[in-house]
Amino acid sequence: MAQFEIIKDVSVSLTKILTDAFKEAGYKDIEIYNCLPTEENVKKLPAICLFLTSVSVDRLHRERDVVMVSETDEKGDIIEYERRPNMLCWLY
Repeated sequence: MAQFEIIKDVSVSLTKILTDAFKEAGYKDIEIYNCLPTEENVKKLPAICLFLTSVSVDRLHRERDVVMVSETDEKGDIIEYERRPNMLCWLY
């Protein structure tokens, strides 16, 4: 997957999350733009601009190891599985 497709997917996802969050909080008139914030592109205020140019993985968190997790289910059986730590990404 190309970098521009990842940026587009992240922008669309963040737009949906913010739109839903604003509607739940009672803000219905806020526009969210995924383009360069110029006077021609921003047509309505109040507005939020989510113009992303880069999505990168934090190098310190990328190299963390898989963690073994042990849990007990309702029957008393022990279930073990591997879990990868969350990946921290930087959005620019």
